[in-house]
Amino acid sequence: MQVSTEKTLKQEIIHIGKLMYDKGYNVSIDGNISCRLSNSEILITSTGARLGFLTNEDFSVIDLQANLLRGKKFTSEYDLHLNIYKVREDINAVIHAHAPNCIALSCLNIDILNNIYITVASIPITEFGLPSSRESFEKLKPFVKDYNWAILKRHGAVTFEKDLLGAFLRLEGMEHFAKILISAMNVQKQLEPLPIEVKEKLEKFWKTGSYI
Repeated sequence: MQVSTEKTLKQEIIHIGKLMYDKGYNVSIDGNISCRLSNSEILITSTGARLGFLTNEDFSVIDLQANLLRGKKFTSEYDLHLNIYKVREDINAVIHAHAPNCIALSCLNIDILNNIYITVASIPITEFGLPSSRESFEKLKPFVKDYNWAILKRHGAVTFEKDLLGAFLRLEGMEHFAKILISAMNVQKQLEPLPIEVKEKLEKFWKTGSYI
């Protein structure tokens, strides 16, 4: 399956990397972005790439077995990306960012998966897994089939969608949600969860688009 041309996807990633940097979702050489070029090839940012200042040279093309096909040495977080693609054939883009509010929220031991505080689809927080290792994916793995986003505890955010824009919008929404929740906790440490019946209606709405 040909998703798009390599040149076009590089430009999309460059644009999204700058957006992430400008909005404060990522800094320095943190984070990584990838997308499918075909069923067997993945375009991914290279190791040490500065997402806010990407050029056409800051990319690698690898296969699903992590073999470098062309380009620079690829990001050390490749395992996280590749395993998401292996589990979800419908996914064409993955974004991993060290989003500050998401990381801060993950340090507070709040069960936001089972206690929705505002009208947003459930967001899981994984257990801690060593960054740039198989542990990161193993901690994420229980949520990959049913969710398109997660907060990696004390590490960052990961979003995955059918295209790069969709993955970016999920990152934006998740970081916004985390900021709201942390702001509320600055006023009142213990927040009241929504009633279970409201939570169930919200979950149904996000899955079906209907409260009925």
